Amino acid sequence: MADRIINGQFLYAVTSKGVIEIRTRTVTEDYFVGTDLETSQALLFTYDDLDEAVFRNKDAALSAYKVVKHDD
Repeated sequence: MADRIINGQFLYAVTSKGVIEIRTRTVTEDYFVGTDLETSQALLFTYDDLDEAVFRNKDAALSAYKVVKHDD
């Protein structure tokens, strides 16, 4: 399954402050929790957030952030 997220996986999330690196710590059938590696803040995501707010690839996350920032 292409959308499978596993515990301990590194991902990139787009936030209002930029792109952050997260590490998954809890993975369920409906959602997953990532921890910001800089602040240790826990962030809850659904699988619908993949490729919209959470990315496996940093370049894709940076591209999405540029689009969001440009729309402001």
